Amino acid sequence: MRALFAYLVRAAWLAILMLIVGVTQVRPAAAFPGPVAYVGVTMSAAPDPVSPGSTISYYIDIANGGPFGAVGVVLLTQIPQHTTFVSWRDASRSPRAIHVTTPSVGGTGAVVVIIDQLAYPSTCGTCGEVVSFEIVVVVDADAPVPSTISNTAVVTTASVDPEPRDNTCTVTTQVSDPAPVSP
Repeated sequence: MRALFAYLVRAAWLAILMLIVGVTQVRPAAAFPGPVAYVGVTMSAAPDPVSPGSTISYYIDIANGGPFGAVGVVLLTQIPQHTTFVSWRDASRSPRAIHVTTPSVGGTGAVVVIIDQLAYPSTCGTCGEVVSFEIVVVVDADAPVPSTISNTAVVTTASVDPEPRDNTCTVTTQVSDPAPVSP
């Protein structure tokens, strides 16, 4: 257990370092020990379009397509430009003990989520486990109109992931003037 904790601390520091230097995708080294697990991330945003002063909800899913459980899974996403952090929540059907770091409310920076294990197969017995998160941001009142807000989520794992192309997902949201109110 102590070794796993030490590994997770190193993984968190690696995620923070990746954030600082701007790395958005990591390819596992061929000699890296660990089980094989096809881990991927998807993300959507709502609403689209959005007006300045409104909120955007980002829905992020991390899935394990097997054939083994994934260990040391790390999700990293930045709070997008022209927005500030409002909230984060675990939207999974069965919430688990995870380690999460977020900016303070009204702040900017990174959201880092560390999941010790992502099972395969899951409790449904036929598919890999999926964990879901929701991040809410508010668009700055002075955000340019029209403009585009872009957000990228990156997931890495200590397991060997033979298909890293699905480890990064980017979504965009259009910023536009609010709809006129009819009298």
